[in-house]
Amino acid sequence: MTYIICEGPENSAEGQFVKAYITERVLGEVSCIFSGGNRNIMKSVYSIPKDLNEHDSVILFFDSVETIGGRAVIDIIDDISEICNASGTNFRYTTYYCFEEVFLSYAGIVDLLSLDEELHRELLRIQDLLRSGKNYYDVLAREIWSKLIEDENCYCNREHFSFVLINQLMKPFRHRFQIEKGSMGKCWTCGCAELEAENTYYCPTCRYRMKDCEFGDKLRDIEENSVFAIA
Repeated sequence: MTYIICEGPENSAEGQFVKAYITERVLGEVSCIFSGGNRNIMKSVYSIPKDLNEHDSVILFFDSVETIGGRAVIDIIDDISEICNASGTNFRYTTYYCFEEVFLSYAGIVDLLSLDEELHRELLRIQDLLRSGKNYYDVLAREIWSKLIEDENCYCNREHFSFVLINQLMKPFRHRFQIEKGSMGKCWTCGCAELEAENTYYCPTCRYRMKDCEFGDKLRDIEENSVFAIA
């Protein structure tokens, strides 16, 4: 049995992406637990049956921000590792800082966007920093992004700004590629043939470099060209 723990609610953008990931990547029986917030992660862990064994796996999809509920992320990972190690269960977890940065760092969004030269150059710089494992937020060129984002409150922390930025970048694509807290466009989680068959959101003039691909190919491109990773 593979136990999937997702930090976000089932109907969130993260939850929708995780469900699509499970369908494509996880074989055998799956039990998916949606925590509904990072403070509930350990509660979700303790809800897993106590008879874990070496044939089971636990995969945690979460934002590895500095602290969760006042505790360092590394301490939470150590606690889950201890539970899994005691039964020989394989434990894996995502390593990105926050879910929004998976798509902010994804090279495939660049061709979709119509940005002026300065914004385009700054987005490429942010992506290079993210994929190099660096904190782009510490060296953020706010004066450049103020052309796209008017809300000064967006700079309250890295996670919030990452959401505001990817949300603004993908906003013109509405139901196709938009990334909201509570939803994400179907073009991220479905194959194009499936969307065309449903007659939903399929655009013959789409500039997405994975146009006409199955979801598995789209996911592979995201895995290879963003900060998405499972350790």
